Amino acid sequence: DNTGQINSLVYDPTGTKIAAGIGGVRSIEAGGRVEIWDVETLAELAVLDGHTGAVWDVKYDPTGQFIASASADTTLRLWDTTTGKTVMTFKGHTDEVNAVAFSPDGTLLASVGSDGTLRFWDVATGEQVRVIDLTNDSENPVWDVDFSADGTMVATASEDGFVRVWGIKP
Repeated sequence: DNTGQINSLVYDPTGTKIAAGIGGVRSIEAGGRVEIWDVETLAELAVLDGHTGAVWDVKYDPTGQFIASASADTTLRLWDTTTGKTVMTFKGHTDEVNAVAFSPDGTLLASVGSDGTLRFWDVATGEQVRVIDLTNDSENPVWDVDFSADGTMVATASEDGFVRVWGIKP
């Protein structure tokens, strides 16, 4: 049983676990968290606590060892699923982080936030490597982001009904 609003679900690369982003206006608890369940038994395997706001999105890295979470608390977190601990906290967004995606090789994270930015992060160092101001193209919130299969582009989806495609290199 979970005790809050489920905002996002993702299977791990093996298809044996599901991670969920929890929290929101209907949540019993003020903070958000990530819960991991076994697909076959539905047993809760882990609860990853640390965000102070709802977790809007979760993604596994290509190896399945790490989960990235995007939160209303303006941060991204990288979690080690074997220890349940935060490996790194990514700070730079000035408003809620709505979505996150791993590059196909797992070396970059892309995130979009209510601050109107698309940000790229080096997973190994936590360094923010690029920021694209999305407010030049739309005044509407951006809700999702995903990498192309070859990792050279990302697509963003916004409330105005448009999908925009961005090159990774400046």
